[in-house]
Amino acid sequence: MPSEFRNNISMASNKNITKKEFIKSISTEVEELVKFHEAGLITTKTLYIFARQFRLTELESLAIPIYEKLANLGFGVPQYILGMSYAQGVFKPQNYLKSYAWLNLAYSNGIEIALQNREKISSQITQS
Repeated sequence: MPSEFRNNISMASNKNITKKEFIKSISTEVEELVKFHEAGLITTKTLYIFARQFRLTELESLAIPIYEKLANLGFGVPQYILGMSYAQGVFKPQNYLKSYAWLNLAYSNGIEIALQNREKISSQITQS
């Protein structure tokens, strides 16, 4: 359950371990979070809050699987984040076509800045 998830994160974060070791120790917990959402045990808002917290604490690599889930559910901000991740090759391999697709979806879901970035990506695609 989500409370078990919080306890596991708390235990891992209280140990004197490196950031890389911490990420490895809770990455399976993040997969469980997505499964909890799919099973209806936590809300989409809760899932988003976890992803946002990971980003704020510079644990963005843990947030990416959650953002993928939210993006596939049609949420614009996670779509934008994935689009930029693919554009920059950060936490995802650089892929301008996937970046363009995610930014296009983000723009269609009301994320205005996605249009400007989508156009930049478009020029990258034509130059390739």
